[in-house]
Amino acid sequence: MDVRDNRHMGQAVVTRRGALALLVLTLTVPGGSSTAAVRLPTVVRPQTLLRVSSFIRGFAQDGSRIAWLTGSDTHRCTRTLHVRSLRTRLMQTSLQTGCTRNPEYVSSLALAGSAAAWDSFVARDKNGFWATMLTARVPERRVHRIGSIQGIHADGYPDSYPTSAGVGNLLVYSTQEGVRRIAGGKARRFFYFPKPLGLAVGAGRVAVVRQEFRPGDGCGCVSSPDWRADGKIGFLSELAPPPQGKKVVTLIDPSGSARTVLIDDGLWRMGLDWSLDGTKLAYSYTGTGFGIAVADADGSGAHDVTPGDDPALSPNGSKVAFDRYNGSFYIFVANADGSDEHLVGAGYDPAWSPDGTRLAFSVNGQLAVSNADGSGFHQLGLPGSNSQWSPDGTKLAYNNDGIWVAGADGSNPRRLTMYVHDFDPHWSPDGRTLVFESNRNDFFPKDHEGLFEPELYIVNADGKGLRPVTFTVPASWATIGEIRSAAGRRVSSFEAPGASAGVALAGGRVAVGTQDLAGQGLLTLFAATTGRRLASARLPGPAAEVVGANDRWVIFRTGTRTIRAFDMRTSKARILAIARAAPIGLSVTGRRVAWAENTGLSARVRALTLPG
Repeated sequence: MDVRDNRHMGQAVVTRRGALALLVLTLTVPGGSSTAAVRLPTVVRPQTLLRVSSFIRGFAQDGSRIAWLTGSDTHRCTRTLHVRSLRTRLMQTSLQTGCTRNPEYVSSLALAGSAAAWDSFVARDKNGFWATMLTARVPERRVHRIGSIQGIHADGYPDSYPTSAGVGNLLVYSTQEGVRRIAGGKARRFFYFPKPLGLAVGAGRVAVVRQEFRPGDGCGCVSSPDWRADGKIGFLSELAPPPQGKKVVTLIDPSGSARTVLIDDGLWRMGLDWSLDGTKLAYSYTGTGFGIAVADADGSGAHDVTPGDDPALSPNGSKVAFDRYNGSFYIFVANADGSDEHLVGAGYDPAWSPDGTRLAFSVNGQLAVSNADGSGFHQLGLPGSNSQWSPDGTKLAYNNDGIWVAGADGSNPRRLTMYVHDFDPHWSPDGRTLVFESNRNDFFPKDHEGLFEPELYIVNADGKGLRPVTFTVPASWATIGEIRSAAGRRVSSFEAPGASAGVALAGGRVAVGTQDLAGQGLLTLFAATTGRRLASARLPGPAAEVVGANDRWVIFRTGTRTIRAFDMRTSKARILAIARAAPIGLSVTGRRVAWAENTGLSARVRALTLPG
């Protein structure tokens, strides 16, 4: 990438009216007490500090200045740094040439003293990414290229893109190996901290966080659960992937104890079903093709029945229903010895009613019911698959972006679980609970060539009491962080539960944002000098991310455009503003919250002032 001076680069267009005005929020103090809680309006209207006639590619602020990047993604492909004094309105520019041609990329821009730093995204492919770090002194027009950063994609882990941060005379940026400090237009290694995801500077300290995986004790290798008449749950355990692998028939107590192997004969199985009376077991397997086998309940006496998949045994084990693919899926019924096979009709995933007279199944993603001979076919008007009759025959459980229960006639559908990858529900013998498989504990869904890695869960028939069966300690993310001094010495360390979602320094406290699997945000406050946890609170809104803090307020973003503030005095969160577009460089300096947003073919810088 070439970096060269261009003394003829035009400046951004700035509006005159209201260019420096900031919106001060009206304070309402109940009872006239100066110590009472401050009430913020639900939504405030920020002031526009300036407008520019092109897209903004990065934004930053300090106590008296704002800075932003603009650029062209045409054949020339340039980036220009603009720094504007909020007191004097003086503008300085620095030019970078030879940038990325990705019009969507937004740089992480930081100001510190007379210097600025930002990253330029160069390239990305299936293996990783490449970026360049740049710095410029203000008011000099030269831009210095100070480093190249390469990152490697890791299954399940977020990419550690470079981030810059600064205040006073401390200007730093992150690489895959840690944090580097910029001084005199050059960068040097500051401290080692692998794969950082968040970086903040304040009060002569640096806070940095990364994300670590805690595996728990599940194996992600189970499927096809079914409740046996004696109360045990049978399922398939994957001991190795194909072509050499096998899935063994395993039993477990609903409490998760007493896990034992029932059948281990080297077959790769695809489905499992016990007869309602508990005397027979059916499963499908693959070898040269897909086949159905039936065995006694203890696994002995196994014999092949017919080619097919998704077997379901009649209540007394005398018949087996299954599906077979022949251009489309069709359902068949045969005797358990393979005789008297006959076609029922189009469909898949058959299940017998408790009285053995009817079958429930799916056709083109819709639930249907017919008599066992195929007569009396009718659709229930419910989307779903893997339907299963309750022991009393009055209800059907099925999956459709979660586990559902409805009347056997399709009436009163109720959603029991909200996770979209919950599958294959089966009733307990007493009809009070259901077991199902889910990958909600699978943090690496792209592992092992993209194979689905579920565990077993139980939920009550009313949707309450969700709990795991095949593990006791769930896998989880943890956010690990450190505080470093301006000399790079480690001051403290800390750990917060959940995936990393931003970090900020505020005086003697560090504010850490995390998210659980459902996207629920958590704010945890630590003492910067000791790493001791001070407080924690749930953050409202989807996908909350901490972006900055002062002595009282933690600023965070939720969704794409909503800007919120958390009051550390009252532990209350409020909406500050809803940006017109995704806020760029959202941050807080003192009491000023500022950001940039692209609107149409132009952009603007917005700001508001927090209460003291």
